[in-house]
This record gives sequence, structure tokens and C-alpha cells, in this order.
Amino acid sequence: GWVAMSFTVPVVRQGKFALVTAPPEFLIKCPGQEKDDPPAVCEPFDNMLGQVEGAGVLLNTLNVSLTMAGISEGLNIIYSVMVRIETPEVVSRGFQWNVRLLNEKSRLVDAASQIEGPTSGQKFRKDFFVDMPLLKWDTPPQAGEVTIATVEVTFPRRCPKIRAILIALPEKYRHDIPGGGDLISVNPYFPVAKDTEWRIFSNLRWVRILMAEPKNELSDFLPGGTYQFKLPIIVPASVPDKPEWYFCLCSTRECFDPDDGDPDTGSIAAAFPIPNTYPILPAKEFPFGRLATSGAPRTWTRPPLLALCLLWFLWPLGAAAAPAWAL
Repeated sequence: GWVAMSFTVPVVRQGKFALVTAPPEFLIKCPGQEKDDPPAVCEPFDNMLGQVEGAGVLLNTLNVSLTMAGISEGLNIIYSVMVRIETPEVVSRGFQWNVRLLNEKSRLVDAASQIEGPTSGQKFRKDFFVDMPLLKWDTPPQAGEVTIATVEVTFPRRCPKIRAILIALPEKYRHDIPGGGDLISVNPYFPVAKDTEWRIFSNLRWVRILMAEPKNELSDFLPGGTYQFKLPIIVPASVPDKPEWYFCLCSTRECFDPDDGDPDTGSIAAAFPIPNTYPILPAKEFPFGRLATSGAPRTWTRPPLLALCLLWFLWPLGAAAAPAWAL
């Protein structure tokens, strides 16, 4: 799967590289293995040559270059990157992550240590076998236009105690339900709710798919299989600083926030970032006063004066006659 990371770097720090160290049992890799991987300039890093003074040997660490375009926010710059991750079935050595910020001379200028992972650090979700969700477009996304997006996910095994699916969009993106189309569950075997409307789309930044209530404890699971969900999307003019989508498995029917994943009190059982790497095509432009058509150009012709007169005189007659006819 993927892990999404963002760095808020003060401009005065002049940060150029971020050393990301994952927990011992979480294997992280740089993207680039697939053609649709999100862009990121990074490489494995162990500091065996002592490039970073005082850091010692670093295990399970990536050196992520911050040369990609960041988003300015006051006196800070926000960088966002996604890297591949393989999670263990059992965690015995902690959930803590470490991030070290380096300048162009590989000197440490800032750091954050013992960062807890997506869970509270006290529990770990088990029995969740989910392949990496995918984002596909029916047509290339174009700024200002409505395009149908498809979110696809495969469950190699049944997934227990799921009540809903949440698909959360990045900032600037909006769905266009129902004006631009409907939310569609493509696979007829996906168990949508029968006791109520299963499509929830009141918020333009997310959609929620409600699942059927289980008949008993033995049937309380989402069957394994591949499922696709189609929805119309209004494409923004530019890519946001955090472009990833989120596919979430919800333990309640009221979920709406991908970050609400606390094992004890949260409504999100698991959240998966989805790379959003397809470039946005520029908006269509039309010359002023012209109409984009195929074939011969169209012209506007003045209606004959007689036709205008007939419309003028017939309309009051029809309006006047209507009450008498109704009586």
C-alpha cells in the first residue's frame, strides 16, 4: 500500500532533504516501481558513511528530497509525498516514526521523533487484507470540467465488521452528484444497504456507501472480491498540495473524516491513501464571440416580422382563453 506524508518546513530552515525512519516492522520503499506511481525524488539511506553527523546508523530509512514544488503558507512551505509501505500482521516493536530535516550540506536543522503512527500505538488492526486502492478516470481530467472517476479496491479475504465505505476527495476537488451523474456501485455483489438510502453525498468533499446490516454475527463481514465505485468529479484548476484521495473502511455508518481512526473511539477502521498522479489538462478556451462547432459555421437569422407579430397576438389570446376553457 501507500503512506502519505507531509512536511511543514519553516523557510528559514532552508530544508532540502527529509530523512524518514519507519517503525522496525514497517517496510517502506521509494515510489517508482509502477508507471502511475506518484512523483518523489528519494532513495534508501543508512548513513553508513556518516554523511549526517551524530545520527549514527539509520535502519529502514528513506532520504526524501524536498526539491519538488512545495506550497507556501506564510513563513512555511508544505511538502507532500507518498511512499510505498508493507505493514506487518503483528506489531511487537512499536509504532514510532522519526523525521530528520537536513539542509543542502546534510546538516541537521530540525527533527521530530517518536511520532505515533495512524493508530493510537496501543492497538493494531488485524484481519484487514486489502490490496492497494486504485483511482481511474473515464476521460483525462480537465480543469473546470466534470469527469467520471472510478475507485477500485480488491479484498483478497473477507473483511470483518464493516458498516460503510468512505471516499474522501482532496482539497479543491468536488463531486457533482446528482447534477453530473450518480454514485454507482459497479459490482452487483457489493452488499449495499437495503433498509435505507445507501448513497450519502451531502458533503461535496466525500461520499459514503452504506452497507447492509448483517443478519447475525457469522455474516458480519464484507465478502472478498474486487469492487468499483464510480462518481462524477468537478476537476479543479490546479493540483492541491495534498493531492491524494482516501478510501476508508468504516466501523459505523456515520464516518466522514479519514483521520478519525482511533481504535477505541474512532469511526474509521482503516484508511488508505490513493495516489492521484494523472495531470490536470488546462481548461478549454473559446475565442470571444465564437461558437465551437463542427462542420459549417452557424449564423443567426432574424425571424420574419410576420412570425413575430403572430406570436405577439396569439399569446394573449391563448392566455385569455384558458380560464374560459377550464370552466
